[in-house]
Amino acid sequence: MILPRFSNQTIRISIFVLVFFVAAATASAQQDTTPPVLLDYSFSPSAIDTTNSSQDVTFTAHITDDLGGLSQACFSFYSPSQTQSRGACFGWWNRIQGNELDGIYQT
Repeated sequence: MILPRFSNQTIRISIFVLVFFVAAATASAQQDTTPPVLLDYSFSPSAIDTTNSSQDVTFTAHITDDLGGLSQACFSFYSPSQTQSRGACFGWWNRIQGNELDGIYQT
């Protein structure tokens, strides 16, 4: 992901992760009512200065789910004034390790 200039200032990163999950019914009619859990996340580089140019940022997240598995998750980066933002969503297509019940995703 490439972050554009944010009014010639250093960006302070705020992470908001929105996790979607699919309710799953098994043969015993057990429903998945527990949302996925964000165990850990990181982004690189950890300091981003867009004063002179845009910056590439890599976001990595470790997410688990007990029954249905992760369908999709999203995150956003906000400017200090919160008037500008960039974000992305990820799912199975960005999983670099594990499976839908316990996976590491990167975008």
